[in-house]
Order: sequence, then C-alpha cells, then structure tokens
Amino acid sequence: NSEMIEFRNSVRRSSELLAEALRRAELAHGQGDLDTAKNAVQAALRVDPSDTTAKALLAIVSKEIAERSRRNKIDELIAEARKEIALRRYTSALDILRQAEAVDPTVAEVHQLIRTATAGLEHELRRRALEDACSEIEDLLNRDEYAAACTKADEAMQRFPEDLGLLKLRGFAEKQREAWTRRQFIEAQMTRARQVLDAGQLIRAQGILNEALEFFLR
Repeated sequence: NSEMIEFRNSVRRSSELLAEALRRAELAHGQGDLDTAKNAVQAALRVDPSDTTAKALLAIVSKEIAERSRRNKIDELIAEARKEIALRRYTSALDILRQAEAVDPTVAEVHQLIRTATAGLEHELRRRALEDACSEIEDLLNRDEYAAACTKADEAMQRFPEDLGLLKLRGFAEKQREAWTRRQFIEAQMTRARQVLDAGQLIRAQGILNEALEFFLR
C-alpha cells in the first residue's frame, strides 16, 4: 500500500542522508578539516541519533578539536613568552610559561623555556646586585669613606670573585685608603712637629718630620 511505500522511501532517504553525511564527515576528517567534519557528523546524528558510527566519529573529532585548541593556546603562550625573554622580562615570561604548563604539563618546549627564563632571571638579578654594589662603593669613595668602601668591595668580591670591574674598583679603593691613611699620618706628624717646634725643640721636630718623610716614601 501507499503508506508502506512511503515508509520505505523515507527509510531509504534517511539511510542515504546518513551515509552521505558520514561520507562527508570522514572525508573532511581525513583531510584535517575538523570543523567541517564535526558539522557533517552532527548532521548525520540528526538523521539517526543512535548511529554508533556517527557517535564514535563525533567523539574522535571533538577530542581532536579540543587538542587543537589546547595546542593553539600553548603555541600562543610560548610565542608570548619568547618575546618577553627577548626583552629580558624574565619574571613576566615565567608567569606566562606557568600558564602554558597548567594547560599541558608535558610539553618539553615549555620546560626548556622555563629553564632559559629562570637562568636569565638569575643572571639579571646578579647583574643588578653587582651594579648596586659598585654604585654603593663609588658613593663611599666620593664621600672619602675609603675604609667602608674597601669593606663593601670585599663583601662584593665574595659574591662576584671573577668580575674584573669590581676587582679594579676594589684596587682603587684600597689605593685611596692607603693614600688617605698616609695623608692623615703626615698631617698628624706635621701638627706634632709644629707643636714641638713652638716649644723650641728643633732637633726633635726635625726627627718627627724625617719620620713622616720616610713613611710617605714607602
């Protein structure tokens, strides 16, 4: 009868639609066009929500889309972190890389960049500490506080024993301290010699001046 014929035709059309949707889904999936594949498999499920092939393919495509999204996010974060590292903004780079690590802790490139940024940060902190120490030593020298400058230089040398600039600054501070010590001694001897001379002790004053001269010529 006509109803049976219509039913059979309807079933045949549904089967054809389902097969065509699945064919398009599988073709798009094979070509890596995940969005088209998902749309096609969803069309297949609208024809037959219980089709196991369509359900399995939808699960596969959905997982691959999620993986693509995850990878894209990590790639964006890696690119951003590399820019920060190039600008020597290591703390910012580490913050970005921690975000990438939270998305996927297994990406080797993220761990490598974390090591690079950490080493860069440590180097930058040491460089700043060295600059601060040298600046403080120079300030002490400018205030004629030579002993304090030498002490500060000795402390800095313990942290940065191979820095040539600091070594030169330490040597300069030491020379300035020695010169200042010599000058202080000579001035004291000159004052003492004047006092002795004022007391009429010429020979003793001469001896004091000779002692000061010997000290100066060392």
